[in-house]
Amino acid sequence: MSKDASAIVLAGNGTNCEMETAYACRISGFKKVDIVTIWELIAGEKTLQDYDFMCLPGGFWTATTLARPRHRPTASSTAR
Repeated sequence: MSKDASAIVLAGNGTNCEMETAYACRISGFKKVDIVTIWELIAGEKTLQDYDFMCLPGGFWTATTLARPRHRPTASSTAR
């Protein structure tokens, strides 16, 4: 890895662990690590071309909660 390698950690609605991900990049040897929101990229405040490495942290997206089952079993519906 280059001594001046930089990393971008992408954050946005539904992501989590971006602080831990940035820390992991730092201890891995990246000299510059920025946590950047998707909105900063869209607005042109930051660009991917400014970085050598992009990391996408995990998370929970809105669709995860929207797709949950609508039916909740009750005692009478599960009795056999």
